[in-house]
Amino acid sequence: MTKEVLLQVDNLKIYYPVKKTKIGEKQRYLHACDGVSFSVYKGETFGIVGESGCGKTTTGKALVKIVRPTSGTIRYGGKDIYKDFTRKEDFAFRRKLQMIFQDPFSSLDPRFTVGRIIGEPLNIHRVGTSAQRRERVIELMHEVDMRPEQMTKFPHEFSGGQRQRIGIARALALNPELIVCDEPVSALDVAIQAQVLNLMCDLQDKYGLTYIFVSHNLSVVKHICNRIAVMYLGQFVELAESEEMFRHPMHPYTVGLMEAIPVPDPDVPSLLAGLEGDVPTPIDPPAGCRFRSRCPKATEECGLAAPEFRELTPGHFVACHHAG
Repeated sequence: MTKEVLLQVDNLKIYYPVKKTKIGEKQRYLHACDGVSFSVYKGETFGIVGESGCGKTTTGKALVKIVRPTSGTIRYGGKDIYKDFTRKEDFAFRRKLQMIFQDPFSSLDPRFTVGRIIGEPLNIHRVGTSAQRRERVIELMHEVDMRPEQMTKFPHEFSGGQRQRIGIARALALNPELIVCDEPVSALDVAIQAQVLNLMCDLQDKYGLTYIFVSHNLSVVKHICNRIAVMYLGQFVELAESEEMFRHPMHPYTVGLMEAIPVPDPDVPSLLAGLEGDVPTPIDPPAGCRFRSRCPKATEECGLAAPEFRELTPGHFVACHHAG
């Protein structure tokens, strides 16, 4: 059975200009996302993982048109979302893609009540009458296990987990097809994380949602994602189905991330000792393989040419000269 491609990203690049400090200095750019390509299938959860600052969130923001790409294409329904949409089509497209933000407090307007926060997308897109919008808000609050009488309260009156439920309800308001989840549980307690993740899985099954799940926590990604892309310094270094990724990681960086997952056994050895140095600056990324300065397998070849992002086994892509 052929999977339906919902979103297609090709050679996405996002560069931010760096402020010049000297007269006549050449303009430099921060390479937040540098040549990323992937497809998202309808109904799946596609995970993007990596260390802080690798470009995960920037990539997610580009998909929902918060950040404009420097180059590359993002296609939804076969159309480039930045070039092919009319103004009317662009307005309709924004109903189909929504985002759940990392910080469940700063992403909610402190001056708005919960009812207004959840109902704001309905007001902007003029969905139904005022009474119908109110009924929809009540329905959404039930969906995320909150009480309708809490509609008149403000964000500061809720816990972190409750605030994130409000964010999820707001993202669901317009019945989207795809939701970009930017580390939606990283700011929550472990026990609350499990509740929110289970809620998201239940909502996905009920409404047939597609998720792009951005995280630095491989344990969380393993629990919720169908496929996983590992990102390092603006580029994908490995992409595979979740089970395959954890059973047979091929890139040294992926192995290092997995070894960093806490294990309740002090005698279990860690390969992280082989990863030396810090992450290079994304303003002047190193030539060749960007991971070579920290890689225990690095050779002279790694500094001469960037590795090709190639398919070594069906559905398993790796960017490493020594993989396979």
